[in-house]
Amino acid sequence: MIIAIPVRDASSNEQLRYALRAWQNALPDAQPVVIGGRPHWYQGNHIPTNQQRGRDSQWRVNFPLALRAIIDSGLVREDEPFIWTADDIFPLSKGAGTIPDPHDLNRWPTWCRQLDLPIYVERWKTKRITDTYTRMFIDGMQSQLNIIRELGIETHGIHNADIHLPHVLRPDRVRELLEIMARFPDHPAGHFRAIYGALWPGRVSRVVDPKIASPVGKPPATAGWVSTCTSSWNGQTGALLRRMFPHATAYEKRAGER
Repeated sequence: MIIAIPVRDASSNEQLRYALRAWQNALPDAQPVVIGGRPHWYQGNHIPTNQQRGRDSQWRVNFPLALRAIIDSGLVREDEPFIWTADDIFPLSKGAGTIPDPHDLNRWPTWCRQLDLPIYVERWKTKRITDTYTRMFIDGMQSQLNIIRELGIETHGIHNADIHLPHVLRPDRVRELLEIMARFPDHPAGHFRAIYGALWPGRVSRVVDPKIASPVGKPPATAGWVSTCTSSWNGQTGALLRRMFPHATAYEKRAGER
């Protein structure tokens, strides 16, 4: 089982370190593949990509490159599902539905937000947005919705699979998805999760997004997943995760190793 994790260029990445610890605890037989940047402490499967700087490049360049890199790597067969996740998503190995089936990714659901995609997008658009990053995110979500509608997807297109949880992807479907998105050159192709979920929804499970955005926020005691950002990683949630997963994995170099 492959866990593909796209990361930015960085000499250190402590969220990734602890995400790998959490994944090893939850799925000890899975093989992580880090795509893009490579922290100085990491030893394991790594696929380098020619990343571009800038936040907008994450969606327009770096994530699409990472998608292409994993499906062209030979590490997964065309019809073999793999896990696509981020360095700030942590399985907690408790709570209902954390790891649906540790041996069969075909049994995993497509996790979606509780709000329908059109409603989710409209709510964001009514907010007063002052930072560029959030504006780019909203534009990307609107673009996904536009593409779903243009593809004529109605039955499943209302589900919003763009959520801070792992996604189960297949290389053959990713190739088809990239071909579809090539017809929309203005779309930032890194925004693909809602489109993929609309095209191949499988069993949909609508859940609360586990993202913690506040330094004082913490996941519920029964939570199966948590996702962090800079403020929550530096706050109570990050401290909790560091306590939960104190043991190094085989993917971390020992002190003094190069």
